[in-house]
Amino acid sequence: GAARDFIRQVQQLRKDADLQIQDRIAVSCHSDDAELQAAISEWSSTIQGETLADSITWAASAPNDLKPVIVGQSKAAIWIAKSL
Repeated sequence: GAARDFIRQVQQLRKDADLQIQDRIAVSCHSDDAELQAAISEWSSTIQGETLADSITWAASAPNDLKPVIVGQSKAAIWIAKSL
């Protein structure tokens, strides 16, 4: 369930950024929830395939201007950048 929620959040970020369907991205995220981190790591190849992400990187902290989202039962911050 958490992986699907994560995919949905990333897809919404792609839409909000007006990215083209073929655009590749880099995903960064932050969460203090170890279970969420484990789920995202376990499903990373599926998440990357569904979202056209070249990478998923865990950050020690999130940018201050980012609104947290709920992924599964956990709070997380997710942000994307278009890959070059």
